[in-house]
Amino acid sequence: DLAINHENIVTHYHTDRTDRYIFIVMELCNYSDLESYYNKHAPLNTSDMNIILKQLASGLQLLYSNHIVHRDLKPMVSSGAKKVLLKMSILEYTFT
Repeated sequence: DLAINHENIVTHYHTDRTDRYIFIVMELCNYSDLESYYNKHAPLNTSDMNIILKQLASGLQLLYSNHIVHRDLKPMVSSGAKKVLLKMSILEYTFT
């Protein structure tokens, strides 16, 4: 299992596989995606933008420093833009 621990990345707890399914246990994230947050709160003030961008950059820096490239990251923003999490979408698997 990938062990990335960062306050701005959704935690991956466990992965298990059967012949037919893959089970992935991740941290529950009840935040809004960044686009929805922006549409609801636009225009964003400078303070909120600084909080969001600094937290996104911090999470991305950890991924980059661990040589992790993911093409489908989803920025998630808490109410009031106090916390930002990067959610890595789940890969689709095909079993034959």
